[in-house]
Amino acid sequence: MFSSDQIETYRAQGYMFAPKLLTANWLRLLETAFQKNLDNPSPWAGEYQRKGGRFFTDNSNFSVIQEMQDVLYDSPIVDAMAELMEADRVWLYYDQIFFKEGEAVRTGWHQDIPYYVMDYTDQVTGAWISLDPLPANMALEVVPRSHRGPMYNPVNPKKPTEGFFDVGNPPVPDIEADRGDWEIVSFETDPGDVLFIHPQLLHGGAPMVNGQQRRTVTLNVFGPEARFCPRPEGHAPTFPGLEEVIEAGEPLWHAADKGFFHQLRPVPEQRLGARDRHDMMHGRAA
Repeated sequence: MFSSDQIETYRAQGYMFAPKLLTANWLRLLETAFQKNLDNPSPWAGEYQRKGGRFFTDNSNFSVIQEMQDVLYDSPIVDAMAELMEADRVWLYYDQIFFKEGEAVRTGWHQDIPYYVMDYTDQVTGAWISLDPLPANMALEVVPRSHRGPMYNPVNPKKPTEGFFDVGNPPVPDIEADRGDWEIVSFETDPGDVLFIHPQLLHGGAPMVNGQQRRTVTLNVFGPEARFCPRPEGHAPTFPGLEEVIEAGEPLWHAADKGFFHQLRPVPEQRLGARDRHDMMHGRAA
């Protein structure tokens, strides 16, 4: 899918923009999954803004939304992430949706790895997918090469100018106050385009304007080299009970057979069997 030069560039820059990676049928499934999640929020959902605009987010609903499973098991998206990580096995860390409309506020500059229960590794990546067309100034913004360090403390998602919890690192710089001092990249985005980013890359979501909406799905996966690193209370997403089945420094995938992480590649046998039965019912068996 990707050339060795593209993978090397992704590793160096911390991001890759892949236009038209997802076809219309996968987008329809993602739109259905998004709406199901929006209509039936989980306990992890958060409303960050309701006045003047709306900013809603939710995560970790893969197990209850069939369309999300279909996309992650059957579409090219996970194969693409496996190539970028150079991993032969892939597990889902979490799925997440973001809904912004009206004069929704900016998502503050941050890195994701400080919230993750894992040490730094090249075998983790995320896919940022907008279901709506966006000009570059309303899409996700990233700072190239910032995934190579330093790692900063997490910020409060409801008050991005404030710290959230301390992992012994410096606070995130005030990038908005000094935008001219930073290399900031964003892309005009159409449905089907995918932005892949390493979760330690500094990134932030642009604010919105009246009459505009942004429906975003992010998919976050890891490979066998990712290792468990406990975080202070308040990290997200949370995995209650994980520390009881795995020790710090142990490969994160060791918790998969304890019910914590879904294996996506190789596709599990039970999923392959279900897909084969589905194809036979629809006349697509070999």
